[in-house]
Amino acid sequence: MNKNYVKGRNKEYRIKRKLEEEGYYVIRSAGSHSFFDLVAINKEKKEILLIQVKTRIDKKTEELYKNLEKEFNGSYNVKVVLMS
Repeated sequence: MNKNYVKGRNKEYRIKRKLEEEGYYVIRSAGSHSFFDLVAINKEKKEILLIQVKTRIDKKTEELYKNLEKEFNGSYNVKVVLMS
């Protein structure tokens, strides 16, 4: 298995466990090449986190995800989160 894939997968699982401990229901998009690796939902907070896990975040990527957050935000407090 690719070393970078394993490193990224492990980071996704760490973040998933942490969010679950905080009361989120978390879905991992395994092996995805989509915009988001994790989707975390907190019913009490009425919050959905759309999470892309990256080792490095450049300005262009940061801007793209900020624009997505604006586009998706609606009746829920949606936060698009980049984590490194």
